[in-house]
Amino acid sequence: MIQFVLASHGNYAREAVNSAKMICGADNENIHLLSIQDGGEGIAGFEREASYLADKLIGSPVLIMADLFGGAPFMALLSCFRNNDYTLISGFNLPMVIEMLQADDTDLHEVANMLVEIGKDVSIRLIDKIVVEEE
Repeated sequence: MIQFVLASHGNYAREAVNSAKMICGADNENIHLLSIQDGGEGIAGFEREASYLADKLIGSPVLIMADLFGGAPFMALLSCFRNNDYTLISGFNLPMVIEMLQADDTDLHEVANMLVEIGKDVSIRLIDKIVVEEE
């Protein structure tokens, strides 16, 4: 069974999961949240928690979604999960989290590909859809 790790600066990951649960009513016990908090232990505390979680999840496929490519959570997760069977997606949004909550697929890479496509498909520039440019 795929384990999901959402990581962010501040409360973004936690609140994205809370909002997704409110919308779809689904709950998934395979979700693990990590965050760097202001006034907390900073990146050292995050790395400690991530290392503990990585050790705990050895042997399970892990899909990680971090808020920013190259950010502190992203970089720490690359290091901490290096011995795990994982894939890491940078950047996530609410539609991706909703789909993640409902994912019942057991193939790590299929789920990751599906979530990345959803992330791309939900972002549109609305004005281009409404206004037809004059020629």
